[in-house]
Amino acid sequence: MKWTEGFVYSWADAVFYISWHEAQRAPKLFQIPAEKCFYAPYPIDQGESPVFDQSICQSIVEQHGFASEDKLLLFFGPQSYLPNLEAVKHIVYQIHPRLKVISPFNYRILICGGGLPDRYERFADLADEGIHYLGFVEDIESYVQAADIVLNPVNIGGGVKTKLVEAIAMGKTVVSSKTGALGILAENYGEKLIQVTDTKWEAYATAIVAAMQKSDIPTPSSFYEDHFGTKAIQPVLTWLKSIMK
Repeated sequence: MKWTEGFVYSWADAVFYISWHEAQRAPKLFQIPAEKCFYAPYPIDQGESPVFDQSICQSIVEQHGFASEDKLLLFFGPQSYLPNLEAVKHIVYQIHPRLKVISPFNYRILICGGGLPDRYERFADLADEGIHYLGFVEDIESYVQAADIVLNPVNIGGGVKTKLVEAIAMGKTVVSSKTGALGILAENYGEKLIQVTDTKWEAYATAIVAAMQKSDIPTPSSFYEDHFGTKAIQPVLTWLKSIMK
């Protein structure tokens, strides 16, 4: 795969990466000129931090029979993708056991996304523990909007985890592993992104508690300046103008 990528990149006039990290690594990794590599942030269509819609949250709470005071912690992504499956295992076996010991609030962990291998069917039977495996859901946007915190304990894989960007665009606070946040310009995300060193599960549980206290703060304008609409594709437009001169 690396050889194939390098071959294609060598013929390209320009290569645009939605991952800042990969744009920096590409010249050395694939032996291509640095001036051919550009960072073009993952684009979103949300231009400002949205107003929280209590009715959406209430609908999800009522649909699943949760208590109104329960905090909703969401992980979403297909478990047919190994990094997501590993993240679900981290949530069930590592994070939840630690979080339930220190959490000052009642919570429900919602896991959305299809493709869970048959050998993990027991995940569907953990409702009494406060873990709800919902599988594929038709309207994932509603679950993201209803969530108090989005979890992203992804410790393997590369590229930008687009679900992280999309969740923060919708005004959610994300608690992520360091690997799960690779490729983004974290300084533009403010307090909406909390990063924890990979596999430091005590710290991850503590970060969730801390994040809950700040979950209502808006997504900073610097995030939207990086990702919104034509601002995100500006590197592409600038390059096109340069070759048309």
